[in-house]
Amino acid sequence: MQTTSPLQTYLDLMAMGGRGEEAANSIYDKYFRSLFDQAEGDAKAFT
Repeated sequence: MQTTSPLQTYLDLMAMGGRGEEAANSIYDKYFRSLFDQAEGDAKAFT
């Protein structure tokens, strides 16, 4: 059962630093990297 959104968890872990940042990077890779890569590709298509 999910209790916080991946984004909120990522932000909370990034604020912790150290091992929290490592965990945040894992969440970023799982939930957000593909979205940002796609957005970057879409933005390049418009330039």
